[in-house]
Amino acid sequence: MQGLVDGVLYDTDADNVNKIADAPEEHDSEALYLTESGRWFVASGSDFGAPDSGEINPIDEAEAYEWVESRDLVDVARKHFSSYFEKA
Repeated sequence: MQGLVDGVLYDTDADNVNKIADAPEEHDSEALYLTESGRWFVASGSDFGAPDSGEINPIDEAEAYEWVESRDLVDVARKHFSSYFEKA
């Protein structure tokens, strides 16, 4: 999936983009991505995975953490956002 947002081309299939997580099923078709240049974005849509369908939503790192936390993706939080939480 590709999308141009504010003059930036986001492409889920580009070599410089890593899929960080898929959302659990109850959140429909969403996935969190991180580019090598440090840009976070969420790709979503009912036809996720089909060329040129769905939506690209750029987000900052704090919003990416909120996305992960709201979906209870603990392993992803540990790997990418350890500075955002403390252990009990």
